[in-house]
Amino acid sequence: QTDFHRGAANLFTSCHMLSFAPTDLTPHDVVFGPGNGTNHQNVNYRSTVDSYKQQYLQCKKVVDKQRIVNLVVEEIRGKGGRFLDKAKKETGSYRYYEAS
Repeated sequence: QTDFHRGAANLFTSCHMLSFAPTDLTPHDVVFGPGNGTNHQNVNYRSTVDSYKQQYLQCKKVVDKQRIVNLVVEEIRGKGGRFLDKAKKETGSYRYYEAS
């Protein structure tokens, strides 16, 4: 995980209590955490991040890097994407909670 990816993840410090089943995920949703299904779930997120990566790497100031991260978040949300944390239930299945 690159510094750029961690920047987006660090924007979120809590989760809404709304939970989503795996079948409720959309192609624009971003799933955080280990085993988050990045092979198929975060494809659009990675593509969006890649489109801003060179701009981010050229930034010298933290405030400028944060501005780029905010652009990525706005673009994902503009497409209807949500930022979700994955939680394992006692039954062994997973639910997703919206990060905020």
